[in-house]
Amino acid sequence: MDVHVTDTITNCLTCQIADKSAKTRMAPMQPVQLPERPWQKHGIDFVGPNYSAPANERYIISLIDYRSKWPEVAFCPNITAKTVIYFLTKVFSRDGYPEELVSDNGTQLTGQEFETFLKKRNIKHRFSVMYHPEGNSTVERFNRILNETIQTARIYKRPVKNAVTELIALRDMPRASYVDFVRYHWSDNIA
Repeated sequence: MDVHVTDTITNCLTCQIADKSAKTRMAPMQPVQLPERPWQKHGIDFVGPNYSAPANERYIISLIDYRSKWPEVAFCPNITAKTVIYFLTKVFSRDGYPEELVSDNGTQLTGQEFETFLKKRNIKHRFSVMYHPEGNSTVERFNRILNETIQTARIYKRPVKNAVTELIALRDMPRASYVDFVRYHWSDNIA
């Protein structure tokens, strides 16, 4: 009887047209082109909320440079446009403005206040496709490591902020892209 039902459904044109279980095919992924130099293109995203953390550490803003993979993080009580702008202002005042910022379509990143902030600094804002976080894979990969660090800290009953601070210390490890970052910034300061 099962075979008969399967054959009937398989050969029924109406059943095939109305079938909601059909798998859609994703378009092939296009590789993200590596920027020519460090600090040219950044990805931004958020981790949280973490309700077991203190109120002022519920969310983490993560920013990463696409070329050097240099991470910046900030613990914050909320992720409003004002909070994100404050974080970016601190980072940009230290390291300069990137040419491009890639983000998801979060309301704090699509509002007028945030767009005005970027426009005044001549920063192009690009969005990853909705429901496809892999469009901002550099920051999403870092967030995965960040979440693993948080989970490990909880297992070992260590303060999350300390564990994340130790993770960020990894940016001190020399690697080719980090050397590019240092050279780029040092050449600007010497000239």
